[in-house]
Amino acid sequence: MSSWGDSRTCNKGPDDNDGLCTSKYLSSQIFRYKVTQDPAVKTSAWAHFEALELLNKVTGISGYPARTIAKRTDTPPAPHKWYLSPVYPTLQYEGDTSSDEAVGHEYVYPLVHDILASNDDERQRAYTLLFNITNHILTHDW
Repeated sequence: MSSWGDSRTCNKGPDDNDGLCTSKYLSSQIFRYKVTQDPAVKTSAWAHFEALELLNKVTGISGYPARTIAKRTDTPPAPHKWYLSPVYPTLQYEGDTSSDEAVGHEYVYPLVHDILASNDDERQRAYTLLFNITNHILTHDW
């Protein structure tokens, strides 16, 4: 906020930890769904999972999720870390994905697979993301 306490002066922008923060929030909603069985919670959880899927797809590199994404028309806060998505012509992504980001992804996908998913197709989506990230880590000696 440019004026303390005045939410009207808030300047929004991408966050460097979209994968980690979304993973932590998604895990809380998966446990919430497990306890409540509320269909609205499940629907919301899948929307957050789809955001993580997008972070994984936007880079065009199997197993390498972006830290965050933004529209190409948005000005990134640190242009030297931002790349045009080879997959989505309207998006750019921030690279330099950190180990804590990877941990967030690795933590939540088994929860999606074991608790949230209700059929083999949904389980496969979570498994594929987990497999690809793990494979990328091992292949590139992280």
